[in-house]
Formats: sequence, C-alpha cells, structure tokens
Amino acid sequence: MKQKLFKNVVLKKNYEKYYKNQKIKNLFPSEFLVKIFLSDNHQFINNKKYKKLKLLDLSFGDGRNLNFFKKLGFKVYGTEISNRIIKKVKINLKSDQKNIVFKVGKANYLPFKKNYFDYVVAHNSFYYLDENIEIEENLKEIKRVMKKNSFFIGTAPKTNNYYFKNASKLGNKKYLIKNDFLKIRNNSIICGFKNKSDLDKLLKKFFKKTNIGQSFNEFFKTKEYLYNFIAKNE
Repeated sequence: MKQKLFKNVVLKKNYEKYYKNQKIKNLFPSEFLVKIFLSDNHQFINNKKYKKLKLLDLSFGDGRNLNFFKKLGFKVYGTEISNRIIKKVKINLKSDQKNIVFKVGKANYLPFKKNYFDYVVAHNSFYYLDENIEIEENLKEIKRVMKKNSFFIGTAPKTNNYYFKNASKLGNKKYLIKNDFLKIRNNSIICGFKNKSDLDKLLKKFFKKTNIGQSFNEFFKTKEYLYNFIAKNE
C-alpha cells in the first residue's frame, strides 16, 4: 500500500517530546490486556496457544505491552508515528526489545501486507484521525492486515472522557481536542462514542462478531471513561 504522509505534525512532535522526557525504569502491561490474554474465564478468545502467532501492537506508546506479548509466545510487531519514539522505546526496553519488529506506521497506514496478523491490539490508539480522514478508513486498513479468524482488541473513549472537555464536534464521531490535560492532543482530531451501541455499529461494519465492555478511572483530576472491545475477523 502506498504510504500516506503524517499530516498531524503537531501531534507527532508533541508525542516525541513527551516520550523523550520520560524516565521509565519499570514497565507493566495494561490490566485490560492481561485479563484478555490470561483469564480462564474469557470465552471470546478460547485459544491460549499463542506461540509463533503474529501480533501487532498498533501505536504502542511507551512499549509497556510489547514484552508481555513476547513472553506469551507471540511474534511481536509494533508501530508508532515516529522513529524518534521507536528509538526511545528501544532504549527503555533495553534487552527486552530483542526480536520485536518495529515500524513507523499508524491506523490508516500499516506497512504490512494483507492477511498478515493473527491479532491486532490498539490500546488507546485506533481512534486518532488525520485531517480529512474518517474512522472507517482506519478500520478498513486494520482489517486489511488481519487474517481470517483473527482478533482486533482495543479501547475507545466515551464522549464524557476527559479528552473531550470543551472539544468542538466535527461530525461522524469526530472531535477537535482543545483542552487536553497533558497538552499533547490539543488541535488533534479524535473519535468519541456516546454509548456501546454507537461503537458496536461502527465495528459491525467490518467485523461480524464483537464483545464490548467498559471501564472508568479517576486520577489527577481527570475522568477516563473507556470502552474495551474484542472483534473477530471471521
């Protein structure tokens, strides 16, 4: 697929600065993902044999989940929007970054051939949009790189999430962020979902089988409302 330019230069630079200034000694995986991959009570994904299966961690951030996936037996791939972020994460991971494939990419441009992955994980990531891009284009690209009977696992913010305080609504679930607590996402476009049905209708355009939950965290005067989901590419 022909590469698309990273149009949101401000967001890219803000995240580069954010990760550059981070001093991380220990990284721990997301509790949500630990529950998904290790719980014996979870029936949606009944396969616990992950060895040699290919998993993409889309926009991996500080890389906290990469080594967790590797320890499960996955062949791990990770994308971020900048080589600078990737280099910083490799330093933080030290020897744990060995045998992980790192690529510059994003939800609407994944530098992989079609039908490539058994799992795609988008923890706090697939809902970021470039200007003049719709959320459906992100999902279309994600589905392109997924094998048959593969799984798409991720999170999506509710519209009462702290991201959207004083944000401007642009239509088709899109919001222009204006009052980000971390001051990273300001002037970026992010999709938000009013309810489970709103998210489910979107996912069902691409995936027949879905399972959606939700979580809430309150910290540092922010309130984080998220939907957690699994979708199967049948």
